[in-house]
Amino acid sequence: LARHVRRLFAAGGRLQREAIATARRLGDPRVLLETLHDGLSALMDVVDPRERRALNLEAEALALAAGDRERLLRTHARLVIDHLALGEFPEAKLMAKQLYEKSGLTPDDMDAAMLYENFSPIVFLQLEAMGFCGAGEANDFIKEGNIEIGGKIPVNTHGGLLGEAYIHGLNNILEGVRQIRGTSVNQVANAEHVMVAGGRSGMILSPA
Repeated sequence: LARHVRRLFAAGGRLQREAIATARRLGDPRVLLETLHDGLSALMDVVDPRERRALNLEAEALALAAGDRERLLRTHARLVIDHLALGEFPEAKLMAKQLYEKSGLTPDDMDAAMLYENFSPIVFLQLEAMGFCGAGEANDFIKEGNIEIGGKIPVNTHGGLLGEAYIHGLNNILEGVRQIRGTSVNQVANAEHVMVAGGRSGMILSPA
């Protein structure tokens, strides 16, 4: 989807599948072309209800959660590196479970998902952990077009951290807000619930 984002296209940026497949390996399956990109974003969080009304805000966090807060604070940025089973993401699974319980929603209620992806394999793990497909099914789920516009759960419609900029997921939040507002470059029709997840922490955005 990154190739459809006007900002990226205007800069002449495009990563072809063949270029990624033949790029120098940093550590299989991570490749050089997946190294991080610079960018800049800004976010305004308004708590006061009077200010929210005055600003006519259109999106809010319906639910917030973190998977295993104590472990998150203890290990900080260590995602799945310390798991015995590297094909699983238990923190993301716990985080998603909390979000669904707090919101009363299910994976099928999500209209889009903005998923943290410092490297592309993390998307596979999150899709499975958050219930968008079964364990071990992410590869086929993606191949079938389910994460594209018009698919079951469009993912990173702004290009994501790899396609737009690596700003520790802040741009994922902004794209989630744009989807709720209906102003995304790659707009999902009638988007009412957007999952924004950073692996072990996340939120569900909805209309204010």
